[in-house]
Amino acid sequence: MLFKGAYYAMNIIDLIAKSMSYFIDSRE
Repeated sequence: MLFKGAYYAMNIIDLIAKSMSYFIDSRE
């Protein structure tokens, strides 16, 4: 249960990081 929650949180963080970098790239 705890491992699944940590894995889910890591996926969200990775998704946010990718969308943030995409947003920064698209601004330039």
